[in-house]
Amino acid sequence: MFTMMIESIPLAVLGPTARHHLTRDDGSMTNISPTKSWRRLAAVFAVTALVLSACGSESTPNKVTVEQPESRESPEPEPTESEVPVETEPEDTDVVDEDPKSPATQTVQTEYGEVTVTDVGVMVGSESAPAQVRIFADPRCPFCAQLDEMLAESTSEWARGDQVAVEHIILTFLDDGSRVTFSARAGNLLAVVADQAPEHWETALEVVYEMQPESPSDDTSDEELLSALEEAGVPIDDAFRSAVVSMEFDRRNQDLNEWAATDVGVTGVPTVYVNDEAITDFETFEEFVELINDAVSRS
Repeated sequence: MFTMMIESIPLAVLGPTARHHLTRDDGSMTNISPTKSWRRLAAVFAVTALVLSACGSESTPNKVTVEQPESRESPEPEPTESEVPVETEPEDTDVVDEDPKSPATQTVQTEYGEVTVTDVGVMVGSESAPAQVRIFADPRCPFCAQLDEMLAESTSEWARGDQVAVEHIILTFLDDGSRVTFSARAGNLLAVVADQAPEHWETALEVVYEMQPESPSDDTSDEELLSALEEAGVPIDDAFRSAVVSMEFDRRNQDLNEWAATDVGVTGVPTVYVNDEAITDFETFEEFVELINDAVSRS
């Protein structure tokens, strides 16, 4: 599973909380003091621990895990006798940091069922359905694309009824911090679809998964994504194009990352909950899908 994880998700793709620098050229190892030797040995153990954490445990294969960094506060320096406190007037400013823009919450009827834009994602099915499925995914994650494909038959059947609702929550865990990678840009694009054309959201998700770059350096451009959406029947106008290019919902997507990791406890993608119970302890995607279906049938 470790080899598959490294090969399937190149470490360069992962964001700063999931990417670990595994190589370093420190030059010759000769003439090193005992203290430096111990420090090097400690560094080796630290890197090894990070690699293992990035690959997930044996009970959750086929998942990109994200380790949240610990918050460290630097101690404040003690004032010296020579320091003279200076009183400053409070800064008077009328600038207010506005909340990040989110897609408009709304419900539309489609030939496949009800589609609702929620505060955190897009729900397909009735909000009052007894079985509530939540899927946390990243547009750049190939495992997420595989799960979506394997669940397609079930989700299509659920959408036609009123017993199961599936809420898709798109995260951008796999961005490298630049907010220009496929993960961040495709995440913003899906938010634009949710805002302006929610009836086409499922189609847009399929297009995004099909357009996943094969390597970190092979990022798909915004124009290529927009062209693929148009070919799939998603209406694209100037307002839509502007929202994609300007990354209109990127700040909101970054907040979603923090909410999912901190409040929900999501540590990797894909992660699935059925009625607030996480689906775990599977070895293959076949087992994963079977566990999801079993949990839904018991609801």
